[in-house]
Amino acid sequence: MAPPDDNTPKKPGSAPPPVIPPPVRPPSAPPGARPAIPPAPGSVPGSIRPPVPSAPGSIRPAAPSAPGSTPGSMRPPAPGSMRPGAPPSIRPGSSPPPRGSTPPKTPSLSDAITEARAIAGGSLSKPPPPPVVQGRRSVLLVDDDAAFRGRLAKELATQYDVHEAADGIAAAELCAKIPPPTLIVSDVVMPRLDGFSLAKLLKGNPQLRTVPFVFLTSKTGPQDVMQGIGLGARQYIAKGPNFAEIVGKIRKLLG
Repeated sequence: MAPPDDNTPKKPGSAPPPVIPPPVRPPSAPPGARPAIPPAPGSVPGSIRPPVPSAPGSIRPAAPSAPGSTPGSMRPPAPGSMRPGAPPSIRPGSSPPPRGSTPPKTPSLSDAITEARAIAGGSLSKPPPPPVVQGRRSVLLVDDDAAFRGRLAKELATQYDVHEAADGIAAAELCAKIPPPTLIVSDVVMPRLDGFSLAKLLKGNPQLRTVPFVFLTSKTGPQDVMQGIGLGARQYIAKGPNFAEIVGKIRKLLG
């Protein structure tokens, strides 16, 4: 049977045959290029794919650290980025000091003298320190009896440097100006600050607590002697008529 001729007259009202376009070949990719990913069904060519939502409770991975940096370390501030006068930052884990707080202050001899002045009820004049000969032992005589103190100082001055004070407060002020003496000889009954209070005051000072202390007094009751020895006195000497014996005991202690 012969095929129908295209020139055969068509019947009126019949549709023309559909025109089929020729197939379009995709452009060839250059050698070594990654093949293109076909678009998802229903997507418009050239559109941007929306981000994939993360699952609930998932953690986004941290960005990589810079080369040479320690994990978890903070980047130092750039030069000039801090304002002048800005307070320094506080390290993690440390608590800031309370506002207005000051470090504890170690009590000094001057503080003790100020307290002793307040107890005595008045300020004191500051006498000039006596001259000191280097290399000699020194003794501090504390007694409100000027005649007895002067006589004892005259006997000891031939071998030692002698410092004198009329009461406990004057002695404490003098100790703040001179090097620690080799020996302190003090009366007990004195105005303003007695000998027992002076011993407590000086024993509380780190530079004077090791200085030997001797009581030379007429107050020689058993309780007084026990109190003096309890304060750390090396000896408790009673005042008496035998002055040469008193001087000998002091010289023996001075060495």
